[in-house]
Amino acid sequence: MDLSKEHMMMIAVGRVRNDLTEPTLRMVDGDLQRDPDDFEDRDSMISDIVMEPEFEDALDGVEGFSHLIVVFLTERASPGQCKVHPAGMVDVDRQGIFATRSPVRPNPIAITTVRLISREGSRLRVTGLDSIDGSVVLDIKPHIPQYDAPVDARLSPWMMELRERFDR
Repeated sequence: MDLSKEHMMMIAVGRVRNDLTEPTLRMVDGDLQRDPDDFEDRDSMISDIVMEPEFEDALDGVEGFSHLIVVFLTERASPGQCKVHPAGMVDVDRQGIFATRSPVRPNPIAITTVRLISREGSRLRVTGLDSIDGSVVLDIKPHIPQYDAPVDARLSPWMMELRERFDR
């Protein structure tokens, strides 16, 4: 089967509404470049996910969860190189794109775990959504720690170094 000729159809279940007009990470001259100021604000920034009216009932029960996993499109992310400096950190060796969380990927699909603040009808208010205003939401799933955070997970040494930088 030639996957390059296979077409898939997805529907938007909602859209992101926030004040972000540009992605934090973008491809510039064949590598990731980041806006360091944006990184600081992402976790505390409030975003709304406005669901299509026909999916309002599909949200019933999400209020019982503190966190949700949001699957969305990175519409402005252009396909990039197979290797990039993670998070635009040029002092870290280039890594394969599938070893990073970069939004610049062969398919413009991203996932983020967000904190649910509230639900009002078809609108979810969340923090931690690293998506720009107007982005298409494809799916929402509850975050379940026992399934989504394996206790024996291992991180690459370069990722541990990046986490130390960003967690300061």
